[in-house]
Amino acid sequence: MKADRPKQLLALNGIPIIIHTIRKFDLSAVINYIVVTAPRESVEEVRELVTSAGFHKSITVVEGGERRQDSVAAGLEHLQPGTDVVAVHDGVRPFVSADDIANGPAGGADRRSNSGSAYCGYCKAGGERLY
Repeated sequence: MKADRPKQLLALNGIPIIIHTIRKFDLSAVINYIVVTAPRESVEEVRELVTSAGFHKSITVVEGGERRQDSVAAGLEHLQPGTDVVAVHDGVRPFVSADDIANGPAGGADRRSNSGSAYCGYCKAGGERLY
């Protein structure tokens, strides 16, 4: 998909894709807080979108990296103390199911959480994969 702006900021039913995606995690009982990484040029816009969306959980928006793994590393640097398990999800994939989010950590090392094209992976806070 070619676009003049990051895909996560494109609208789906009039709402930016990133907001649809965050909402799934905001509503999950197994998620305590959310760290969103965004491209440097979009950090402030994403912060404004998150603030105006009225989410219930604490959400921190930080600058991501050049590659996906760089963005994941940037997000891991902003974990709250005591965090043991981390859900890593692509903000452009809003169709992750509540079951995938809820069951991922419980499945441990043998579970891959996958609902069509919406993938949600889990790792320990240090970055070691659990799936």
